[in-house]
Amino acid sequence: MNAADKQIKDWHEAEMKMSKHTPGPWSYRKVPRKQEWEIDTGHCPNLGCESWTGMSVVFGCDDDPKIGKIVGEANARLIAASPDLLDVAEMVLALATIDTPVELIKAATAAIAKATGEQ
Repeated sequence: MNAADKQIKDWHEAEMKMSKHTPGPWSYRKVPRKQEWEIDTGHCPNLGCESWTGMSVVFGCDDDPKIGKIVGEANARLIAASPDLLDVAEMVLALATIDTPVELIKAATAAIAKATGEQ
């Protein structure tokens, strides 16, 4: 392994220790002719690839195509926003002061723990 490959490998390992999820931003797109939405990532070479196309799939409800489409797309939007929501929760804690409501600190802490698997 040459020096550049080793550096990339070391960086990749350090990044994965810091974050156990694919970094944002994430987006979603409708799968044509189906009640499915794919969650995609942007450029993330630190994970050993350029992007995760179809990193996750969100399905609608086949029992009621109209409601299934509405709920499926809403769920896809929420999942795609997850990295951003985690960043905001972490900012809330980082900027918390003595005057920050305890409930807000507890909620942000719980959300971060849920997102990072540190419960």
